Amino acid sequence: MLQTLRGERPVDGRVVQFSGGEPTIHPQFFEILSMAREMGFTHIQAATNGIELANLEFAKQAKAAGLATLYLQFDGVSDDVYLRTRGRALFATKMRVIENCRATGMKIVFVPTIVKGINDHQVGDIVRCAIDNVDTVSGISFQPVAFTGRIAKHELLAKRFTLSDLARCVSEQTGITDARADWFPLACVTPFSKLTAALRGTGVPTISSHPHCSLGTYFFVDEKSRKAVPITQFVDVPNMLQDMEELSRSAGKARFKLYSKVKAWNSLQKHFKQQLAPPGLTFTKFLQTLQGMTNKKLGRDGKDGTFTYRTLLVAGMHFQDSYNYDIARVKRCVIHYATPDGRLYPFCTYNSGPCYREKIERQFSVPWDPKTQQVIASSS
Repeated sequence: MLQTLRGERPVDGRVVQFSGGEPTIHPQFFEILSMAREMGFTHIQAATNGIELANLEFAKQAKAAGLATLYLQFDGVSDDVYLRTRGRALFATKMRVIENCRATGMKIVFVPTIVKGINDHQVGDIVRCAIDNVDTVSGISFQPVAFTGRIAKHELLAKRFTLSDLARCVSEQTGITDARADWFPLACVTPFSKLTAALRGTGVPTISSHPHCSLGTYFFVDEKSRKAVPITQFVDVPNMLQDMEELSRSAGKARFKLYSKVKAWNSLQKHFKQQLAPPGLTFTKFLQTLQGMTNKKLGRDGKDGTFTYRTLLVAGMHFQDSYNYDIARVKRCVIHYATPDGRLYPFCTYNSGPCYREKIERQFSVPWDPKTQQVIASSS
């Protein structure tokens, strides 16, 4: 499965996320992390509830094996939410995970599943918690609930939460963003990827997902005051992206010399509004921060704020279910499952619509006895 991702063309897979179920309970979790690192994956993630990683020793082993980022299930900031969404009080566990990641140097992306009427009132609190812990939390990936089973229409309408709802809730509950002006579909970063690829002379993965799949914005967060400013409030984002698109075409026609690369990046300065930028953010540090977003080594080396500025990606990814299924979105999927038969499946075909997950599980899953740590022999 890992080799299938690494062998993707025209650009090889460089980021892998282990999910489940709960990947941390796999008996060979650390060995699998190490295997991914040895195969050349530049960024290794795990989608997790965090229960195992609340143990500091486990977190240290995971970090040593190559784990870089936790996609941490984070449905709210109080136990009444977790009792409804997960059946147990988990908030203290989540906070221990944050402390353990701070101690080990791993990053966290909060992943809240949002259901209208259950935890949508805590969207702003989740954002504030991320800002308060921005030294460790690098992003939030809000995931509006996907209804994977049968549900009455009136209940679906009562609980359905959309990306537009997310933009509204963040604005109303934090006062940081403008619900209409500060959000973009994630595919808008394709000009940035194209320019990076052209200047480096190597292929770069491009996030070209359908605009209905996602939206997001970047917060630049002052280290001392924790004041967060959306990038859209001090950068003319649409025109900057247009210039990046045109620069990428020019750079692609000829080999750029070093001074030409510097000139290309510096030409974007006209879109940077210094007087509206957060404290201490110069145009130079802004460019360094952009580089740190695509070059994980630069981002990690600048974790103390000397090279890159603190940023927080606040985004939403609305995965499909059988009640809002759209083939046009599936065709532009950028999140894929690798399976033991050497195939890649678009995310929303794996969990809804055709539901390939059921087929794959019937074909490849094996029963495991946690007491004996052995595969249970089949009686057939």
